[in-house]
Order: sequence, then structure tokens, then C-alpha cells
Amino acid sequence: YDVRGPAGATWLACGDDGSIFVSDDAFTTPVDVSEPVTSTFYGAAFDGENWVVVGLSSVGPAAVCLFSNDGGANWVNSPPATADALTGVVVHGRKIIVATSAGNTFYTEDMGANWSAGTSVGALKSFATNGMYVIATCTSGAVYYSEDGVSWGAGPVSTTGGGDVYSCVDPHTL
Repeated sequence: YDVRGPAGATWLACGDDGSIFVSDDAFTTPVDVSEPVTSTFYGAAFDGENWVVVGLSSVGPAAVCLFSNDGGANWVNSPPATADALTGVVVHGRKIIVATSAGNTFYTEDMGANWSAGTSVGALKSFATNGMYVIATCTSGAVYYSEDGVSWGAGPVSTTGGGDVYSCVDPHTL
């Protein structure tokens, strides 16, 4: 459900059935680094050193937030305290910010050892950042913005009829 990667380096793709693949050649020869977990992954992010993959375990159910600091060879699950699916993730400064299917946001600055709650806004689907602002799309048709990833404001953008907005673009990955 998501593909992320820094320019000129390793890329990561994740999705259903706990699937996680990495590649340094545009997925011509992907490497399966999946964890032996039954999860659906909805988002991935990279902070310059560490991969983060988020989703929902089918056992529980419980949120899944996997961290890897070795290119996907090993993963540590350290999610915030929620049973809701983690539907998106973004790195903004030192913060790793995740969104839940229930409309809550959480952030960590220490690879998931400690989580704090952000403002609840709506069922967020994707994030993007330009280094100054974080933008988030929402199933209510709104687009939200934040300077710190903690407090969110609704932008003046919405779809006709209040339909879903599913994606936004991070200019750093273009």
C-alpha cells in the first residue's frame, strides 16, 4: 500500500500479509524483508537512518509500528497504545508522526520508546512534509496542516460533496 525511498538509495514497499520489500534498483530485484507477522501495512517512512512501517495486525487486532535501523534485516514493533489501525506515517524534523483509523495522531522522538498524543482530527490517509509544514489528507474530504505534527488545523481545501482525499505528495521524494 505504500512505496517510499530517499533519492539514490534503497526503496521500501509494503502491503498486505505482512509484505515488506526493499530494493536499490527500482524493484528490478526486490528483497523480501517481511516480518513473520500477519499484518496489513498502510504506510512507510524513512528518517535518514531508520525505516518505519505502520499498519494493523490481524491478531488482536492491534496497531503495528515496525522500526528497522539495518535496512530491514531486523524489525522492532513499538506502536502507540491503540488498537486502531495506523493508516499513515511521516517524519517531520525529529518526530515520527502516525495517524490512526479513528482519527487520532501520535508522535515519538525516540523510535517508539515513548509516544505522545497529538490532536484528533479525522481518519487521515496520507502525510507529506516540506520541512516546515506537515500536510495530511482525510477521508472527510479535508486537508489538514500542522507546523509541529501535534496540533492540526483544517485547510481551506475539500472535495466536492465531501468525498475522500487519499493522497498528498512529499516534495522531498520527487
